[in-house]
Amino acid sequence: MIKNYTLLVGNYGHTNIGDMLLKKSAEKQLSSDEVKVMSPGFGDFPIFTIGFRSLFVSPLNNWKAYKAILNSEKIVFGGGGLFNSQNRHSLWIWGSVLCVSILLRKNVELIGQSFSSVPTGVLLSLLKRTNAISVRDNQSLEFLKKASIKATLVNDLALNLNTSDIEEVFKQIKFVPGNTIKLNCDYILFNARTYNSLSESVYRDIQSWISKTQYKVVFVAFDKSDVNFYNKYLKDLGVIITNPSVELFTNAKKIIGMRLHFLLVAKKLGLEFTPLSYAPKVIGMFGSNQCVDLYNYNNQKNPLV
Repeated sequence: MIKNYTLLVGNYGHTNIGDMLLKKSAEKQLSSDEVKVMSPGFGDFPIFTIGFRSLFVSPLNNWKAYKAILNSEKIVFGGGGLFNSQNRHSLWIWGSVLCVSILLRKNVELIGQSFSSVPTGVLLSLLKRTNAISVRDNQSLEFLKKASIKATLVNDLALNLNTSDIEEVFKQIKFVPGNTIKLNCDYILFNARTYNSLSESVYRDIQSWISKTQYKVVFVAFDKSDVNFYNKYLKDLGVIITNPSVELFTNAKKIIGMRLHFLLVAKKLGLEFTPLSYAPKVIGMFGSNQCVDLYNYNNQKNPLV
């Protein structure tokens, strides 16, 4: 086994295109180093198992994860909202990696992260012991500033990719059988997702918006769970579901969506888009005046018109 490598840590896997865009960018950024990846999928090492069932299925994962950290020269958490206080399971998973890294006195760096609240308790203590932290949105920067944690503001890692990199990831990860469709009509490129703190009324309003629009609506699946969302809320509304492509983005009449990296691809391509904000990171990234806030919006406001 190669030792003294940089260990890139992230929620990379086959279920989310945004995560794979982050992985692609982080690996390019660390290209001068010998890099090994710790992630749930597409990695060289597994993450720590959390919960009895995972421990039973993969009893050696914790030892493998520990050895991966022990033998590394540097630990880099590569982008995303890994330390999301709204998701305790996520905090346990990535907090355990951070904790072991700090206890083993490793050089730890967090790049392009986002935070959903002011860090407190054990997480606060661990973050203060990291060597460097960069965040991808202003709201996260404010959260860390309130906690007296020094951080810098950077672009989301995906914005450092070029168009061919983005297309490469699109071709690698697909959730809809068959090829990406091509359209010769005016259409809205759309993405939405379920989120635990959103009420069901929000999804009924989205259905109402779609029923009133004059354009064809094309739903792009950026996550495995997006297909389930489509089947539950959009399938009976005449909405087309497809895999993403750069061409679909550039030819769209409008681009409207919830998932952050769906929107960031549009930004990278220099296109206009409307964010539907479901989490602090979305408003933190694009600003409240650019977003339709799904928690505080006028039901008559229809971004699809």
